[in-house]
Amino acid sequence: MPADVLYIDDCQELREIIPELIRYNLNRTCLSLSGLSQIKEKFSSGHSCKVVILDIDLGPGQPSGIDIFQWLQSQGFKGKMFFLTGHGMSHPFSQEAKKLGIQIFEKPLHSKILLESVRQGLDLNVAG
Repeated sequence: MPADVLYIDDCQELREIIPELIRYNLNRTCLSLSGLSQIKEKFSSGHSCKVVILDIDLGPGQPSGIDIFQWLQSQGFKGKMFFLTGHGMSHPFSQEAKKLGIQIFEKPLHSKILLESVRQGLDLNVAG
C-alpha cells in the first residue's frame, strides 16, 4: 500500500500512534515499520512517500536509523527525512546524524512539532 509518510521506530506503541496522528490531523497515510529488513521488503510500495521519520536507535544488533537513511538515499529517495532520538544530542548516533545535516528531534516530541514537520515535508499549506 503506497503511503505519504514512512515512520520507522522500534517502539510498537509509537508505530501505532504516529500513523493515526498523521491520518487524523493531516488526512495522509503513514506506513509504520520497525527496521531496515521491513523497509527492504516494502520499499516499492513505500517509495511513493514524501516524508520519512527515522528513529536513530532501533535497538541492539539492529541497523540504525542512520543506516536506513543511507540505504534510502542509495535507492534514490529524494523526499524529506528527519530523525527522532530518545538519547539526547550528545549520543554518538545523534552526533553522527547531525553531521548528515538532517533535522533531529528529541523524544518526547510534541505532536504539533511532528505534524508541522510532516506538513512541511508534504508541502501542505494548511492543516488537512
